[in-house]
Amino acid sequence: MTSNFWLSLLIGSVAFATLNGCTTAKPDPAPLPPVTLQVPDTSLSPEPKESADVQLTQSTPEKTTTSEPLVVEPAKEKIKVPTETAPSIPPPNTSKPTAPANNPIRPALPPVLDIKSIQKTGNLQNSALTEISGFSASKDWPGVIYAINDSGNAAKLYAISESGKDLGEWKIDGRNRDWEDLASITLDGTHYVVIGDTGDNLNVHKTNTLYFIREPVPGSAATQSLKPHMSLSFVYEDGPRNVEAFAVHDKTLYLISKEPIAASGTQPSRLYSLDIPTTQPSNILTARFLTTLPPVSPSLEAKLAASFVGVDLNHPTALDIDPNGRTAYLLSYRQVLRYQRLPEQSWAQAFQASGKRIHFHQLGQAEALALAPGRAVFITSENPAAPVWAIPVKQYQ
Repeated sequence: MTSNFWLSLLIGSVAFATLNGCTTAKPDPAPLPPVTLQVPDTSLSPEPKESADVQLTQSTPEKTTTSEPLVVEPAKEKIKVPTETAPSIPPPNTSKPTAPANNPIRPALPPVLDIKSIQKTGNLQNSALTEISGFSASKDWPGVIYAINDSGNAAKLYAISESGKDLGEWKIDGRNRDWEDLASITLDGTHYVVIGDTGDNLNVHKTNTLYFIREPVPGSAATQSLKPHMSLSFVYEDGPRNVEAFAVHDKTLYLISKEPIAASGTQPSRLYSLDIPTTQPSNILTARFLTTLPPVSPSLEAKLAASFVGVDLNHPTALDIDPNGRTAYLLSYRQVLRYQRLPEQSWAQAFQASGKRIHFHQLGQAEALALAPGRAVFITSENPAAPVWAIPVKQYQ
């Protein structure tokens, strides 16, 4: 489960000081009084100017939405604030989704959204989705997003619309030790979601597990548990890692770690790769280290969070890669970054460059991101009835 009370208090204090033009003295590390401050939700803000420190005060956009607090509780043992063939661009809103050739069922689905600007599209309607840690856009059903909850929750896969409408849930024949992200992959013409049991806040787990689940039909009855097509166990070649962000490209899984904060400060994330077999292997696989990501200049808010709560606000919490293999989108607790890969580059080389910020958000516990190719990136957070936000990405394809 997450621990997010103290970071809310901390960030709220920073925002208050910033708004009043005051210089805030470094807080005493002693326990703070149990007061919850609200952080205004400025997720709709246009991309801020590049600077070493990102301020919480932002201009008011044309559209405003209800604010959502970033809540952090006292730190516990586990702290969290925290190819495949490219699919066709989804049909216009007026067209009906076409069922896969091997699946005759044609569910009634909400229309595919036309995202032309950064906007809140709705809120999560399924009351069971209280700690979303992973998103993945469906390849079989345009406009559908699959989702999972974090550790401490049932081993279930959920489906929602792009505006947060509940489209069903299914039990998974597996264990939710610490599910942290979702990816999409096509094997022999069939689309699967990849559930990653890759969370390891204390860096103690010897192995990690990936569950490959055939995309279920939205709205279908969950009469029995979904059995994975494959269940892969793997390790990292340089020891246990805590990973909440991964994505698939060309049958390779790319994983980006959340490194612990050391006495010297925050540590850069590490990029790993894992080749995906086409059939169930009998051995434990190994994820290979590729490179480290360049450090991100911390804002005042990030410095305070790292010093007093032990959380790096630049930690990667979700990742998705466009099927064309040219663009990757990385979510952190405060922003969405875009990485461009040149034709002659590997992903290791692409991630050695600093990502370009395309959105600065203030969602509490932002841990889920899904790319609808050619249209938008959708993000949400680990909170009940959390808002769903969309960032158009057509210009980057």
